[in-house]
Amino acid sequence: AVSRADKGYEPTDKVITKGQNVRLTNNSSRTMWVMASGGDGGVYPATDQSCGQTAFDSCVALPPHDIWEFKFSVSGTWVYRNSAYKADVGVVRVK
Repeated sequence: AVSRADKGYEPTDKVITKGQNVRLTNNSSRTMWVMASGGDGGVYPATDQSCGQTAFDSCVALPPHDIWEFKFSVSGTWVYRNSAYKADVGVVRVK
């Protein structure tokens, strides 16, 4: 699990196995919009259900205490940010 507090994502670096889900919870007092921003493998691939250039995008601003979950089916190092507050950055490493 990853939590977004007012100071950013915790933990900022998460290691998981391919096929696992990551749950991102907005425990801050502001909105959170999870959005892939690249990494050593580039931007996470898109699917038919993608709202933008990547499937790793919550597609909406999540209010405080809301949860968004994403299943990683592609290995790599995936950097993401909070589109609402661009200084909030995290990494998911999928083995």
